Amino acid sequence: MVKRSNPPGAPARENSARRGVHATLMGAAWGAFVWLAYGLVEFTLSTGIQLWRNPEMEILGWQWRLIAMLMGAFGLIGLTLGAAGGIAAPGSPRIFASLSLALVFAGNLLLGWSLGRSEYIALAAAIFVSVSLASALVSKKMRARFQFLTSPWTVSLLLLGSPWVSREALDSTASPALKMTLSVLFVLAVAVTAAVFGRFTNRRALAMRAAGLFGVAILTVSVAAAFAGAQDSVAQPAAPVEGRSSPNVLLIVMDTVRADHTSLYGYERDTTPNLRAFADHATFYSRAVAVSDFTLPSHASMFTGVYRDWHGAFRLGGENPQPLNPDRPTLAEVLSSHGYWTASSVANFAYLARWTGLTRGFAVTETGRPVDISRANQAFYLRRVAKRLLRLTADTAALDRETMTAADVERKTRGLLARAKSGRAPFFLFVNYMDAHYPYVPDPPFDLRFPGKGELSPSVDDWRRQATLKEHPLTPAERSNLVSQYDGGITEEDASIGRLLGRLRELGLYDNTLIIITSDHGEAFGEHDLLRHEIGFVYQNLVSIPLIIKYPRQLDPRRSDELVSQVDFMPTILDLAGIPMPAALQGVSLVAAERDRTRVVYASANGLNRVARVNPKFAGTRHAIFAGSLKLISSTSGPTELYDLNADPGEEHNLYSSGDPRAVELSRRLESWVASMPHGKVRTKRLDPATRERLKSLGYVQ
Repeated sequence: MVKRSNPPGAPARENSARRGVHATLMGAAWGAFVWLAYGLVEFTLSTGIQLWRNPEMEILGWQWRLIAMLMGAFGLIGLTLGAAGGIAAPGSPRIFASLSLALVFAGNLLLGWSLGRSEYIALAAAIFVSVSLASALVSKKMRARFQFLTSPWTVSLLLLGSPWVSREALDSTASPALKMTLSVLFVLAVAVTAAVFGRFTNRRALAMRAAGLFGVAILTVSVAAAFAGAQDSVAQPAAPVEGRSSPNVLLIVMDTVRADHTSLYGYERDTTPNLRAFADHATFYSRAVAVSDFTLPSHASMFTGVYRDWHGAFRLGGENPQPLNPDRPTLAEVLSSHGYWTASSVANFAYLARWTGLTRGFAVTETGRPVDISRANQAFYLRRVAKRLLRLTADTAALDRETMTAADVERKTRGLLARAKSGRAPFFLFVNYMDAHYPYVPDPPFDLRFPGKGELSPSVDDWRRQATLKEHPLTPAERSNLVSQYDGGITEEDASIGRLLGRLRELGLYDNTLIIITSDHGEAFGEHDLLRHEIGFVYQNLVSIPLIIKYPRQLDPRRSDELVSQVDFMPTILDLAGIPMPAALQGVSLVAAERDRTRVVYASANGLNRVARVNPKFAGTRHAIFAGSLKLISSTSGPTELYDLNADPGEEHNLYSSGDPRAVELSRRLESWVASMPHGKVRTKRLDPATRERLKSLGYVQ
C-alpha cells in the first residue's frame, strides 16, 4: 500500500487560502457594519430634524420598505468595499472600512462641486479622516493615535456634522456667521470627545459597547420619533352630539385631474371605473369649469362661492401666492356655525395649509406629510449614491414622493368617518388626493396599469424647459411615460374613492349624504406647448374638470349639460342644508328649480414672472368667459382667442375676429366683469421660509 503525501508547501498554501478567506469575510463584515452605521446616522439626522420641525410629518407605512432598501444599499456598498479591504489590508478591516467611507464621502462632495461653506468643512473633515486612517494602516504608532476614528459613529458624525448643522438644523434665517461657528464647534466637539474617550478607555470591548449603546440610542430615538409622527399631531375632540337632521356633506377633490382623462368623460383608458359606477346613482355634469389653473384659487372658490379676485387667494403680480381674504367667510365656518361637525383629510400640505386660510372653520384638519427620505436637495448625503445603486435593480421613484398616497388619505378619512358616525350632528368632510399630481408616482400595481412607464429625462422637471417647450417638445417616450403614470395616479384615487363610498354605505351614512366628487384644475402634456399647470393659461386641459354629485337619497342617474363652476359648490351645499347664504355669493345653487339658461362662467390665471423672463408668452393675466358652446380668452400680453368647444374641444382653431358679433358681445361682457373686480388696497404678504420650503417641495416656487 502506497501512502500518499501532500506536495511540498501544500499546507502553507491551504493556510494562506484560509487566512485570505477569513480576511475577506472579516473585511466584508466590518464594511457592512460601518456603512450601515453611517446610513443609520444619516437617516436619523435627516429624518429627526424634519419630524421635530414639521409636526404634520410622519414616517408612513409604505416608506419603511424604501428605508430598508436604502439601508440595504448602504450595507451592500460596505460589504463590497470591506471585502476588497480584507484582501488589500487583511490585518486592519476596521480601519479600512472607515477609510472607505471617508473617501467615498469626499468623492461625493467633489462630484457635487461647487460647495457651500459647511461642505468645505465636511470636505476638510473627510480628508483629515482619510489621511489619519491611511497612516494608521502603515504605522502602529499612528494606529494607536487614531484608534478613535475606527468607530463608525464618530466618523459618521465628523463627516455629516457640519453640513447637517448648517443646512438642516439651522433654518435660512440664521446668519452665515452663526452657521459657520456652530458647524465648526459641532465637528470639534465630536472629534475632541471621541479622542478623549479613546485615550482614557483602553479596553476595546468597553469602547465597542459604548458605540453599540450609542447606535441603539439613536435607533430608539428614530423609531420613537417615527411612531410619534404617525399619531395625530393634536388630540382632537370627537364629533359633537346633536340632533342629526340636515344632510351630511362629503366633498372629494382629485387634485390635478382633468376631465378628459377620466373614462367617465369618454377617455379611452378606463381610469375611473368606480366613478362610472357612482354616476349610475348620481348627477353627471358634462361642462364643469375651474376658476383657475392651480390649487389655491380653485379651492378658495369652492370654499367661498366667489371668483379668485374677490376672495384674494391667488398669485399676486404673477409670483407671490396670497392667503384668503380674512373677511370672506368659508364654507366650513358657515356650516360649523350651524351645528355641523367639520373635518378634512388632505394630501396637498402646501396650499391646503393654515397659512392660506383654507383650513378656517374645520374642527379637525388631517394634513399628514411623509418625511423626505430622499433629501435630493442635500447633495452632501451619500443617499444619492445609494439611490444610484438601487436604481440599477429597483424602481426608486417613490423615494421622491412628497405627499400622502391615496391609501394614506383613505386611512385618515376612515378614522374621521368613524368619529362622524359616533356623533349625531351632521358632518362636512373634505378629502383631497394628490396621486395625479407631478411627479406622478402611483403605487403598484397602478404604476403599470397603463403602458408607457420608463426612465424620464431630468429636463422634464426643469421649469426652463416648461418655458421653451415649443423649441424642446416632449419626445413620444417622455409624453407616454408622463401620461401613463398620471393616468395610473387617477386610477389609484378612483379605487380609494370606491372603497370610501363602500365604507359610507357600511356605516349607514350614504343615503343622507351629499357627495361631490370633482377636481381643482387640470394638467397639460404638451398641448399648446404647455407642460403641467400653474403657468397662467386657461385652456380646457387646465380648467375643464370632472364633476359628479350624488344628492341626498338620489337613486337614479341624471345628466346636466349646463355650464357650472366651482363657485357653485358653496351655494348648492348651503341650499340643501337649509342655511342662509352669505352676502355677495357669485355662484348659484345647482338644485334651484329655475336657473338662467344664458348664464356665463369665468376663469382666470396669472403667468409666472420667472417663466415670463425666459419666454414673454407666459407674461400677463388671462381671463376666459364661457357662454353656451363658446369660449373667449382675453390676455394682457397676447392675442384674444375665440373657440367653439362643441366643434373644437382641443381649442386648435382660433375663430376670433374683431368684427365677429359673437366676439364683440363676449368681449363686452368679459370686460365688464373684469372692471367690476375689487380694486381696493392690495394685500401683500411675503412668504415665510417654512412656507416657501413647503411650496418649493412640490415645485410651486423656485
